[in-house]
Amino acid sequence: GMQKKFLRVLQERSYRAVGSEKVVHSDFRLVAATNQNLDEMVANGTFRKDLLYRLRGLIMELPPLRRRKEDIKELAVHCLTRLCERYEEDTKGISPDFIEALALYDWPGNVRELFQTMEHVFAGATNIPTLFCAHLPKEFSIRLSQAGMQCEVKAVPGAHSSSQSGELMLWRDFKKVIEKEYVVRLMQESKGNVSTACRLAGLSRARLYQLLKKYEVSY
Repeated sequence: GMQKKFLRVLQERSYRAVGSEKVVHSDFRLVAATNQNLDEMVANGTFRKDLLYRLRGLIMELPPLRRRKEDIKELAVHCLTRLCERYEEDTKGISPDFIEALALYDWPGNVRELFQTMEHVFAGATNIPTLFCAHLPKEFSIRLSQAGMQCEVKAVPGAHSSSQSGELMLWRDFKKVIEKEYVVRLMQESKGNVSTACRLAGLSRARLYQLLKKYEVSY
């Protein structure tokens, strides 16, 4: 019944609100999205054929995320950038093993689930400059183990002071150490190529140049 009423609105571009006698005309453009197979629904009688034909103007089929895993890194970087801006944190880097772990997952919830995962990781990695696969939820570690990979954050030189007591450094000092260590390794891995380094780390050129200048790292 609702489909019939909706079809009439699409055809006549007019409607009458509940409890009103006035007919309202509207010039609108409809954008519809579904994860259902409408042809199958028409075949089994749960969706009107005439409504389907009315909806079929310009069709764009978007494959599930598991079938376009080449988009995962760009989507993850986009989401992380928005989160850093929202919470006024410095831009974070993303390690290659983090992206590799994301690519091993099937993403039944598609992009919405990916963004939710990034928010989960972000919340648990406050003040951490680079995201590693160890920051991901437990199910990702399981997938990596099944794939014969290990997921861990490698120790960073300089995390402790040089004193005999082994007392931890202040966070602001440790952050400088780990950030510089990452930038140095990044430029080594990318063989000094800025474009490659930005792609590996998920950083903008402006942010990478800022870090290179800050820590006087040559490339």
